[in-house]
Amino acid sequence: MYIDHRTYNFFPGKMQAWIDAYERLAWPLQQKYLGRCLGFFRSDIGPLNQVVHLCIQSQNQSAVHRLLLLLLIPTQYHQQLQWDVCI
Repeated sequence: MYIDHRTYNFFPGKMQAWIDAYERLAWPLQQKYLGRCLGFFRSDIGPLNQVVHLCIQSQNQSAVHRLLLLLLIPTQYHQQLQWDVCI
């Protein structure tokens, strides 16, 4: 087992829009394809406008395999993601 650690940085004022979009659109996909989530963390002191995401991966789950599963999601779903609200 290993932990997938990702850090996302945002322009000031854009983090909440990303969190809302992720919760609504990407969270269901993560639960299905990317493994068990340990959590999303943000800081009130130190680096602001930053989210740290931790996810547990088993050794037999290939990162490439999980990403390929995500790429096979129908394109109409990709068009609905509307990540531009976060930019």
